[in-house]
Amino acid sequence: MTENSRIKTAEEKWRKLHCLGCFCIFLYYMVWPINFYLAETVHDIIFVPVAGVLAAICLFFRRFKDGMIAKLLILFWGWVFLTRIVNGENRLPDCLFLVVPLAACFSFTAVGLSLKKPEREHFLNVLSIVTGLFYSVMGAICLFCMLSGKTILNPITGANLAQAAAEKKVVRLSLLDYHANMTAAVFFIPLSLMIYQFFHCRKWWWRIPASLVFLEFYLCIGLTYSRSNMAAVSVCLTLVVILLVLKRIPRKKAMCMLAVVLLTVLITPLAYKSFSWSTGAFGKAAATYRAQAESQEEKQGETDAAEMHTHTVVWTVAELKSGNNTKEEMTETAAAGDDSFGDNRNISQELKTLNNRLYLYKAVLVSFREEPIRMLIGSGDTEEMLYYANNVVQTKQHFVHMHNFLLQVLMMTGIPGFLLVAVICIYLLVRMIRLYFSESAGLAEKTLVLPMVGLFIHFTLEAGLFTSVDVRSLFFFLMAGMVIGTESTTETE
Repeated sequence: MTENSRIKTAEEKWRKLHCLGCFCIFLYYMVWPINFYLAETVHDIIFVPVAGVLAAICLFFRRFKDGMIAKLLILFWGWVFLTRIVNGENRLPDCLFLVVPLAACFSFTAVGLSLKKPEREHFLNVLSIVTGLFYSVMGAICLFCMLSGKTILNPITGANLAQAAAEKKVVRLSLLDYHANMTAAVFFIPLSLMIYQFFHCRKWWWRIPASLVFLEFYLCIGLTYSRSNMAAVSVCLTLVVILLVLKRIPRKKAMCMLAVVLLTVLITPLAYKSFSWSTGAFGKAAATYRAQAESQEEKQGETDAAEMHTHTVVWTVAELKSGNNTKEEMTETAAAGDDSFGDNRNISQELKTLNNRLYLYKAVLVSFREEPIRMLIGSGDTEEMLYYANNVVQTKQHFVHMHNFLLQVLMMTGIPGFLLVAVICIYLLVRMIRLYFSESAGLAEKTLVLPMVGLFIHFTLEAGLFTSVDVRSLFFFLMAGMVIGTESTTETE
């Protein structure tokens, strides 16, 4: 065996090890809420060293043809590490447990850069199957929870597996004790993969299960009443329609632009409104189901009915708001119909204050004015980052993050980190646009931009991208690598 062949064989082994490691980390973050007691131990003992090894593979053993994005992410990661030390986190173990997991960002991006076209397709097929199966089971549990009004408990931890949580005059679906917005985001992950599989599958009948689970995830997102995620799905569906239309009209620039504008204006509002139609229909079905269940209980003896009411509670808006009702009180209002479905929030009032997010934007200016050094090195922790938002600008509401990933980066890492992330985002947007309008890319390949579009919209009103590690951010960077790798491949073909 020659020296070159030995090097190529070694690189092939490292590449496979790297992809397998990233896949396992993604699965860990996907299922960890099922048993968070065990997951915490696994995270501290196994995940941090594994994340470090994967980062080392990227840094020392891999050479990427199109590695600009990986280099930018590595540079940002280094700046985050430096700001943590400068801000006083000088205890090395604490600093490592905070920063090392962020190395997964460029490790996951490197997956799509290192895989060849057939390998990328195989990786996405396996990822789609695994996430589709897991979240379809979780989605079925969530739909039963909303249909019956029961809170489903996790038999392993005793925590909530699925529940209807009251928030601001609306009852919202919550999975695995996630916030409703987070629940919608995790269901968006398999939904976007099902769109890819619908156009990618070789046999038409595979589109049937892909379509069915897509509708399941779509309904689950609607029942969270998460406006940002419903808008993300609406935009993605509009982009799919645009792709189908552009495929059938002449490739003239003016005509294409006109089609894009018209379809965006027409389809996006309809797609968003469809969530109201679907949740309304589901609400009527839930009312019928609950009425039938109540009727069956009434036919039984008085003793059996009382016992059944002790274990089966139909939640309503009023009960979920109070949170401390007795079982007898909940029994009296057990058959309230479908009043727990629908978004009753005052949208016009929330728009006036951007749902109180203007306080956060103002707090950024106050923070930099009072402590100019924060413009360079950022903040040490979340409490310090949000001090002015929670204690100076206003005191009525307690914020836990900046509700915008760019503001979170700005407050955490200062202006240098913010500029790095801005460059990364612009670079990604350019590559997404090039792939979406590429004449040589297939329809399925173009739909790879949809997960990133949706998550960009989601993180515009949420935090976590570039500053923490969870299943949403890992999926974003994984798809970023897939988009760049696919776009590079189609340009060379």
